[in-house]
Amino acid sequence: MDTDLVTSLLAEPARIRLIDRDTVTSTNLLVKELGAQGAPEGTLMVAGEQTLGRGRLGRRFESPNGTGLYHTLLLRPDLTLAQSVHITILAAVAVAEGIEEVTGLKPEIKWVNDLYLGDRKICGILAESSLRPGSDRIDYTALGIGINLEEPEGGFAGTAAGIAGALYPAGGSPAELRERLLAAVVNRVTGYYDELCEAFSDSAYGTGSAEKEGSVSPARELSYMARYRASDYLFGKDVWLVGDITKPDTARPAHAVAIDGQGRLIVTLPDGSAEAVSFGEVTMRTR
Repeated sequence: MDTDLVTSLLAEPARIRLIDRDTVTSTNLLVKELGAQGAPEGTLMVAGEQTLGRGRLGRRFESPNGTGLYHTLLLRPDLTLAQSVHITILAAVAVAEGIEEVTGLKPEIKWVNDLYLGDRKICGILAESSLRPGSDRIDYTALGIGINLEEPEGGFAGTAAGIAGALYPAGGSPAELRERLLAAVVNRVTGYYDELCEAFSDSAYGTGSAEKEGSVSPARELSYMARYRASDYLFGKDVWLVGDITKPDTARPAHAVAIDGQGRLIVTLPDGSAEAVSFGEVTMRTR
């Protein structure tokens, strides 16, 4: 990683503390440790390989050496845990736009935290938050993003086989891709993050506002939400709603129709009723 090039491409280099590592267990695990120790917002760890990369719901995230961009950004938002769902949403949009800017490719966002190119997953996002003691407000969030830049030699193995894809074939990624894509994503994340924090601040709602405390979405639509909905990979598809991945036999069939202003997936059920899904897993359903 050419850290000097990354720094030169950052819109606000002073707010980012870049830590570059060849191999780590997990950038999220390490940044969470730094967060608990009081590390400042803007601490950014990037690695060439993860030996214990993780996705949502405890799943393993394959992180082969030299083929991906694996990084975690430490944030300290003044948000409730419910409001922090926006961090995953804005990150997904930031990655999609960063990829389009740097490569010209146009990935779609699969609710809630994956990006797809064609029918293959090329990025996963994992935002993990710790609350302030005795409070429902966030102390810090470790925002982890893993992007498959090129396929490993021999293709993806293990749980990623048949599911994972990459921006480029093996050995086909252009020079400086990691640096340019990292800077493009971080620039967008920080911009959207500032917008999010301002929208939930007292200036937007008035000090002590009950609406601020109880709301998941701000009073006005944030700029990234329109892109998030427009990039919906699941739109118009038949899906399974999985509330508990340890009990796949309880999955319910549904049809994905939209994403609302709170980032919830709107589905229709076989009986014709509609439901707004705010958590759980959604998988594709073949006919």
